[in-house]
Amino acid sequence: MTTGRASGAAAILLLVTAFAVACTSSTTPATDAGTPAIDAGTPAIDAAISPDGSSPEAAVPDAGCVGPCATLSLDATYGAKTARFERAQFGWDKQAGKVSGITTEAHAGGRPECPTQASPTPDRTVVISGVPIGSAGKTLTQADGVAVTLFDFKSVLTDKPLDKATAVKLTVVSIEGDAPERVAFDLEATFVEGKIVGHVFAEHCKTMDE
Repeated sequence: MTTGRASGAAAILLLVTAFAVACTSSTTPATDAGTPAIDAGTPAIDAAISPDGSSPEAAVPDAGCVGPCATLSLDATYGAKTARFERAQFGWDKQAGKVSGITTEAHAGGRPECPTQASPTPDRTVVISGVPIGSAGKTLTQADGVAVTLFDFKSVLTDKPLDKATAVKLTVVSIEGDAPERVAFDLEATFVEGKIVGHVFAEHCKTMDE
């Protein structure tokens, strides 16, 4: 009887051990299978947080020239005649393949988009050339290579087909980077018959690049 009991006890012990192992092996994959779901969410959290802990959506780019700086206020006075310019755009001047300066055109009339050969002729245009890259904060004159020319296509101010300034004072307020997309400057151009004075804010037009 003793031997039978020992054998029965051993058999029961083997069954209990086998059942425990089976339970352990069946529950373990469920725990492991759930782990990737937790890990998979981590990249989404990391991607939404920048090194300083802020969200990329909250990042604010450099505002540059804003407010009154980012407006055009340019007027021409020829004796008793006055006229205003409505918008300004500029193209890049290049030397050896690099942007060296800008040429700006302020217009009245015509179309507001970047000019092309097919664009209608505006009522008047003033061309300001010779403003170099890296001149922010500087005051430039004709001695620095700046030139200003008025084209009055409707003869509102003058009957001359073009009128070149005899004196120029241009203070660069903002010119962004080595290949600027926006520029702002204060202008005082003197002509034999009058003046063009005010603040110019202009945006880059690829169609005007040299």
